[in-house]
Amino acid sequence: LCSRLDFVYMLLAATRIVRNGACRWLLRQCSCGPSHSGSDGISKSNRSSSSSNGGSREASVRPLQVQLADSASLQDVLTVINADVVQRWSPFSLATGWHRLAKYAGRCASGRTSKQSVERATWRLVAAQRRLKTDDYRPRELANIVWAWGKLRLRHDPLLRDVGQHAVRQLESFKAQDFANTIYGFGLLAKQPSELTSAVHKHVPHRLGEFKLQHVTNTIYGLGLLRCADAGLLRAACARLSENMP
Repeated sequence: LCSRLDFVYMLLAATRIVRNGACRWLLRQCSCGPSHSGSDGISKSNRSSSSSNGGSREASVRPLQVQLADSASLQDVLTVINADVVQRWSPFSLATGWHRLAKYAGRCASGRTSKQSVERATWRLVAAQRRLKTDDYRPRELANIVWAWGKLRLRHDPLLRDVGQHAVRQLESFKAQDFANTIYGFGLLAKQPSELTSAVHKHVPHRLGEFKLQHVTNTIYGLGLLRCADAGLLRAACARLSENMP
């Protein structure tokens, strides 16, 4: 069932998006809302993707992938990133590295794991990222990376533009979680990939049946931060939410 917290979350997105009747329509239609995504903006299945999506492609780097996936602190992540030649990492390992760095970076206010250490690790990963083609990444890997960039507030325009353009071409391959994390990441960065958001407006309403409630809220919230959702998408989202109301 929908929680009241999630309804507030949805309304916050709506009030940031529109200054017309769509917001009032949302208020009339809804009385409580969807499921919160958690403090780090990523779902449990996304957290575990590094252990389930590797496949044969990652067989040769399994020790590295295990180190990244098992990292339990920022210091663990920094140790792996600084000790290895990240330019040789596969797309899968880079996606996991980005995710783990973003997950723990917010917890390093002071001490040995300083902000400078995070910045150095970030730019090591950026250098490795630029070596690979966007086509080398699976949708889930790209979604994890954009989510991480949003959490790290990494505004690297060429990389963001490349990812946004690639996502437009690959929308049919995106799962609900991929949509949600990609839009959520762009929203945190306040970077609007116009082609992507236009495509999302057309594509998502027809696939909302695949979305869990947290995917709906993350997608709408991200679009709200970008101030670019339309009334049609809001109506479709409200219809999806109403299916889970008491």
